[in-house]
Amino acid sequence: MSLFQLSGNDDAVRCLAVDWDEMCAVSSSSHVLNIWDLEQRACIQTLEAGSAVLCVSVDWSAWRALSGSDDGSLKLWNLDAAACLQTVPGHLKGIRCMSVDWQDNRFLTGSDDKTLKQWDLEHFVCIRTLKGHTDAVWCLAVDWTSMRAVSGSRDETLKLWDLDAVTCDQTLKGHLGAVLCVAVDFGQSHAVGDDQLDFPQRPSPSSPTRRSHTSPAGSWIAE
Repeated sequence: MSLFQLSGNDDAVRCLAVDWDEMCAVSSSSHVLNIWDLEQRACIQTLEAGSAVLCVSVDWSAWRALSGSDDGSLKLWNLDAAACLQTVPGHLKGIRCMSVDWQDNRFLTGSDDKTLKQWDLEHFVCIRTLKGHTDAVWCLAVDWTSMRAVSGSRDETLKLWDLDAVTCDQTLKGHLGAVLCVAVDFGQSHAVGDDQLDFPQRPSPSSPTRRSHTSPAGSWIAE
């Protein structure tokens, strides 16, 4: 049951970040980022991004945000000042997903251009590019401690990456459609991905979307 509804987005909400302690949120709609006061149930600031924002990550301790757009650009924001601090051309096509390690100033992005890129956030430069997917990268998860990542793609695969070695260690197959989201237990070497069977239509409720694979001992299992 919905407790309340926030009105103010003029298009589909493509991404969302929430600080439950302070009851604040940042959402994207069309070409803007909206900052919300959840207690007041009101939009308190709107940031013009120039193009559709597809993903966002927020450092609530410093009130800064990083966004990726459908034109391939990355923007670093000061949310307190409601200002864009820097814009860089991130990918050749839209940036669908990102994972940010705010403490160590690094992040990973995935794009419609079939690549993942690792970035130095302090200098806002790309330090390595990961290639291997044959279609758009739509989701990712990162364990920054072990420098491993898992990406899901429209090519119907999950890939396990070694970020230090810049290599794909394993490709997990079995999905029957684009992999839209992924959840990973890096400690247990398990990943769960959700696919879309009849892109771009959602599968019927009776159609299973989680895919199971059994791998040799010592390698990964995907569900």
